[in-house]
Amino acid sequence: MANLKAFVVFIGDPLDGADLVYHKTASKARAYSLQHGYIGSEADSLIEIGVRREDRADLFAAAVDSPCIEMDNGRMREAGFNSPDGRDCDICGLNDMDLHQWRVCDECGRCPECGHEEDCAADAAESEA
Repeated sequence: MANLKAFVVFIGDPLDGADLVYHKTASKARAYSLQHGYIGSEADSLIEIGVRREDRADLFAAAVDSPCIEMDNGRMREAGFNSPDGRDCDICGLNDMDLHQWRVCDECGRCPECGHEEDCAADAAESEA
């Protein structure tokens, strides 16, 4: 195994765009992101690029054999990534990434994995349809 760790590489605020990179060190993750990722396309030599460890995604890093940038939305969501237009689930705190499969209910504030509240009107409407 490659013994990689998960890092988030970002410019300014990670919510404005970031890469989830699996690499051995923070400096290598930064360089890899600059060369291959979203950050590289947005970087300006005058802008400071931040790197932080993302322990929640180390399980995914252990499954890859070489440095890479995560592209799976589900894994990114589990690592704490979110969409500026997405909503956080009131129960698990994960963001719906503005994607239908994890859409947080407007009525009860829960994602599909946590399930609707018992008295959720949206759940009742879905059941009748």
